[in-house]
Amino acid sequence: MRIDPYRDSSFSTIDDTLHNAIRNKISPGYGGKDVDDVHQLIDEQVKNLITLIGNQLSNSRDAGVIDLAEKIQYFSLDVISSLAFGKTFGYMELNQDKFGYIEMAGKTVYILVSTTLIPGVISTIQSPYLRWFVPSVKDMGGIGDIIRFAEDVV
Repeated sequence: MRIDPYRDSSFSTIDDTLHNAIRNKISPGYGGKDVDDVHQLIDEQVKNLITLIGNQLSNSRDAGVIDLAEKIQYFSLDVISSLAFGKTFGYMELNQDKFGYIEMAGKTVYILVSTTLIPGVISTIQSPYLRWFVPSVKDMGGIGDIIRFAEDVV
């Protein structure tokens, strides 16, 4: 399964050489060694999560009831963006799915899984003859917004 149907990622390639080359480029980002103040950045996001939960609990009409799974997704995306880009996507600050990424992922996961598990479907969709039909990843809501955010930071 590819995010960009015309380029392999470390998850989608079956070529060991390409997989290793991609993995070697991205692995330092997962170790945290190259991120200044990694623990401080994560601690800030933990504080933001605690504040968000506290505010939601005190301001909620249904006192004591929140969707913790949603808040954890916001937390995860803000931690990732804080570490990768030095600033957050702003999910916890706004207390909403700012880019629609979570909603899009939830709606499309079944389609993505189906197309990757049914032989021939993905190669048909990714055919150069159908390229005009498939939207660019950058034009898609959710993931496209995050890619544009990343490009702006870079």
